[in-house]
Amino acid sequence: MTIKYLDSKRISISPDSASAWTFDGSNDYVQMPAIVTGYTFAVSTWIKVNTSGSRYTILTDNAVSNGIYLEDHITNGLRVGHSLTGGDFNSGIHVSNDGNWHHLVFNVGAVNEVFLDGTSLGTGGSIISSSTSFQPTMGARGSAADFLDGGLAKMGIWNRNLTSSEVTSLYENAEPSSISSGLVASYNFEQTGSQLTDQTNSYNGTNNGATSGGTASIPHTKPTNVQDNSILVEKDTG
Repeated sequence: MTIKYLDSKRISISPDSASAWTFDGSNDYVQMPAIVTGYTFAVSTWIKVNTSGSRYTILTDNAVSNGIYLEDHITNGLRVGHSLTGGDFNSGIHVSNDGNWHHLVFNVGAVNEVFLDGTSLGTGGSIISSSTSFQPTMGARGSAADFLDGGLAKMGIWNRNLTSSEVTSLYENAEPSSISSGLVASYNFEQTGSQLTDQTNSYNGTNNGATSGGTASIPHTKPTNVQDNSILVEKDTG
């Protein structure tokens, strides 16, 4: 959040911004390597969706390693799905194509759970990861279906489930690197070439058409310890 002093009675508050890559919904995707997540893991990302009424992928391992689908299904909504073993957790809730950026967290394994904008959409399913590696395609299923029409920003992958308080901190715009315990990969989408660079390890993705150089306007969320009649002023560290 940026706070600008205007005069003795007025200030302006601007949303935070982050680098983003955009996907055209037709044939754009990023091929990720095999990421060692263990059987239980979590993914956090900011997302903007441009269309409704279609199935699209955030990260999907199309029966390559663990077979886990993290997607928004046209009928079943945001879900932890599978292509190998277990039963899906279907939330029934979709990301709105309202022109805004939204925050997602998928917990996979010990508890299958999806969070949208800091709120749990429930738990369930009987997903059983068949491998300790997750080798997904970002923005598509494989390279041929369920393409994302929208953008992604500030993604992190952990080798454990995230707690509700950690989800809240990420929704309040904490960086993935602020939750270092179990963090195995993180992506700031600041690259402009053919590689999406992992900021934590070396799990770099190969770009296939996604457009770099975009900006995500992350809405500012009031921290839970700030009262309604107060204003939070954050130090500018830039």
